[in-house]
Amino acid sequence: MAQTFDLTGEWIVDDGNSLYKVRLSQIDNRVSGVYDLQEGSIDGVVESNVFKLHWDQPANLRAGTSELVIARDGRRMQGTWYYDPMPYGVPLAGGGQWTFRR
Repeated sequence: MAQTFDLTGEWIVDDGNSLYKVRLSQIDNRVSGVYDLQEGSIDGVVESNVFKLHWDQPANLRAGTSELVIARDGRRMQGTWYYDPMPYGVPLAGGGQWTFRR
């Protein structure tokens, strides 16, 4: 039987340059939230042990996607984020690492 995760709550995110808070809310497998960096928001789904999400930072015209692998204990997620140039027409490429911890 597949393990289920509830990501609701406050998380600390390390992006390699900054630490900031993310507050997530989960209903069924849908997750949304906000974070304290550039008025950021997150929206996505949990599939098995992976949180697939879209992130948006309207204050600096950046957005993108990420897939975070959820640790077995549900207290840590880690993965790579990528830029998506479409929402704001800003030609950014690449990405970086994210680590979420409770």
